[in-house]
Amino acid sequence: MIEILLIEDNTDDVELIKYRLKTDGFDFKIRHVLSLEQLAETLSNGCPDVILSDFNLRGFTALDALEFVRLNYPKIPFIVVTGSIDEETVAFTIKSGAWDYVVKERLFRLSTAIKAAIERFNENRRTEQVENKLQILSIAIQQASTSVIITDREGNVEFANKKFTEISGYTDSDFLTEKVNILKSGLLSEKEYKEIWETVISGSQWKGEFQNRTKTGELYWVLAS
Repeated sequence: MIEILLIEDNTDDVELIKYRLKTDGFDFKIRHVLSLEQLAETLSNGCPDVILSDFNLRGFTALDALEFVRLNYPKIPFIVVTGSIDEETVAFTIKSGAWDYVVKERLFRLSTAIKAAIERFNENRRTEQVENKLQILSIAIQQASTSVIITDREGNVEFANKKFTEISGYTDSDFLTEKVNILKSGLLSEKEYKEIWETVISGSQWKGEFQNRTKTGELYWVLAS
């Protein structure tokens, strides 16, 4: 069931919106408010899946409601459902944070707009979850007790953790102009380096020990995988 918070001061329009959604086969529950005070109180008791708001209301506009929602509940989809509205106002409303607008004379668009908004909300949430996981992974790698370095297929260094910097002496700024081959000790032949690199970029796993050279020229052993 989709939970809808409707900001509307015209009871006929409230019933019209309900009728339109029922006609479209929506399974929904509507909470109806008339003022900013009621909006704040209702949201404090639980967030809906989507907010629908008329534009011109008694004592305030959809922009006032939108400002409150954006400041306090920025992730809730907000759709303006209104009578005639000029293009400049539409553009400003969208720029202010509204997800969509539907003209009351074309309420057949309402169901599509709600579905699109909820789908976008769910996609945003999935993206946020992935980004949070990546952030946790990044922190874990950065704080790892093992040296970690990530390069692209051309050998450009894209990431090096603190342990790598501690051991090798090289920092991110060093790799702005240099590639990973600056670590070469010179003790392996070019053929051996080539075989290692070709194995890695082919997607296969290479394991072994070899020596690299620090920024100050000292040799150190690496158990690579």
